[in-house]
Amino acid sequence: MLDYGFANVEVLEINKKGDLAQEVEVKKGIERKVNAIYNEDVKLLLEKGEKDKVTKEVILKEEIQAPIEKDQVLGDVIFKVGEKEVGKTQIIAAEEVKKASFIRLFFRMIVDWFSFGKNK
Repeated sequence: MLDYGFANVEVLEINKKGDLAQEVEVKKGIERKVNAIYNEDVKLLLEKGEKDKVTKEVILKEEIQAPIEKDQVLGDVIFKVGEKEVGKTQIIAAEEVKKASFIRLFFRMIVDWFSFGKNK
């Protein structure tokens, strides 16, 4: 039984706790984006030869809106081989994002409007 396991199965370390999963847009925040990081180490138990077939699907909560606390859950990451789910973990906010005031949001809207079509 052990020989079969060692011959046909491998552990693949995808990411470590705290690694960046992606940047997430924040609505009505002082900052426009927040880094989404993995909540835990991600290790997958796969059949040999499947490690190149692993895909990642990020599922965020519908709307990420300020205020956001550090370590607040922003969504999930699902790892698949084909259509088969082989792992899942949460992504969390790496830092706090405070809610922007009405005045700040108003001026941001004006600046965005005037810079529409320009390279940023």
